[in-house]
Amino acid sequence: MKNKFWRQRSAKALAVATGLAIAFAAQLANAECGSNSCENARILELYTEANGNVYVQLSGTTSNLNCTLASNTFVTLLPGRARFAQIYASLLAAQLSDRLVTVRIDNGSAGCTIAYIYTLAS
Repeated sequence: MKNKFWRQRSAKALAVATGLAIAFAAQLANAECGSNSCENARILELYTEANGNVYVQLSGTTSNLNCTLASNTFVTLLPGRARFAQIYASLLAAQLSDRLVTVRIDNGSAGCTIAYIYTLAS
């Protein structure tokens, strides 16, 4: 009797975990990156270096962007960028609230520098 209870409970937990994994994978698959921007992207990682550069890993195929990704992974927000504080605040807010973003890059830039972003409803 005891074993049957634990098997049923384990099966339910496995079903829930599988469902969550599929839902998460489906959300990541919706991000679309073209040559100029990534649309419907999630912020997977965001970190700031001591020099002020902010590196952002986005969901989607960022290799489609017309720029050179930092460390083959990240787009970059430079501290000298006009409206740096507003863009950085928007990136942080989007990451914390798990909102989708569109990120426009500077074409041909080293580090795939961010020109601007806007958030989308999740």
